[in-house]
Amino acid sequence: MSLKSTLNRLRRTRPVRIALCWVKAIRWCRYYVQHSGAFPRSYNATASRAWIMREAHTVEKGLSLPQVRRFFGKAKTDHLRREMTASLAIPGNAPAIAVGQSVLASYVDWHRDQGATDPVVDNIAAEVAGYEASRPDLGGTIPNRPDVSDDERALYDRLVSTRRSVRNYAPGPVDPALLQEAIELANLSPSVCNRQPWAVAVVQDPDMLRRMLSLQAGNKGFDHTIHNLLVVLADTTAFVEEYELFEPFVDAGIFSGALVNALNARNIGSCCLNLCVSHKMARKVIGALGIDPRFYPVMMISCGPAAEDCTVPISARLQAQTFHF
Repeated sequence: MSLKSTLNRLRRTRPVRIALCWVKAIRWCRYYVQHSGAFPRSYNATASRAWIMREAHTVEKGLSLPQVRRFFGKAKTDHLRREMTASLAIPGNAPAIAVGQSVLASYVDWHRDQGATDPVVDNIAAEVAGYEASRPDLGGTIPNRPDVSDDERALYDRLVSTRRSVRNYAPGPVDPALLQEAIELANLSPSVCNRQPWAVAVVQDPDMLRRMLSLQAGNKGFDHTIHNLLVVLADTTAFVEEYELFEPFVDAGIFSGALVNALNARNIGSCCLNLCVSHKMARKVIGALGIDPRFYPVMMISCGPAAEDCTVPISARLQAQTFHF
């Protein structure tokens, strides 16, 4: 028996697998402590942006409850205002500040519509008036009841049910504008407190693409047909609590699911390539892309028009486990 076979057999034993599980858990925890927004030693612009989005969304939720409580969320509005003030000089945080401003304006408007006056609300109104004007529809609430027609539902059902994992692509790059359309649609995905922590690296350069694929083990046999690759990343700085340890994977996963459906709607086939890799390999992905290490790679998605002779697996879906109470 070869040494490699012996090591593989040893690796599959229960004690070794338990040890490896602990190693991966410890390395991820160490990474989260180092790069997330939960443990900043001083002001951190990206963590501040996350707090703005989080607290603004909390106020929005308060305004959308069946019975809105007057003067609710004082601690949340105070924190939101502090973070907005601290981020005023950060150009990259201007969009988040505009969202916060719009939410606070909605908070003030609701109280004024109720004839409710309070020094705190008056102070918020004065501060909002002091910011540069922004679109009023960036934050707050709007009336909404789903009104999807039978035809629209049928189109969506067909879109989702016809998506398959494509592993044989026609040659050539996809129009970047089409990819951007799909990304912007997926950007509407829900995320924890609306922090939208995802980012996407669009890889079409042949050399970079080969390098990326070499770091992912699930593309053998069809890698030569891949000319377009999307690397979905999670900005870990967007997570500001220790209990959000695993949220980067949840939010980026939701985004990825929406993204492959958005690609399918544009006749762009795709295949999710998992990145359940070691932290060493993840660091290689980040290093090869040359991006800030706070962005953690969660998934690669190969995509492109299906080749003329493309076939796809059709194994039936098992019944979803559903619990009714």
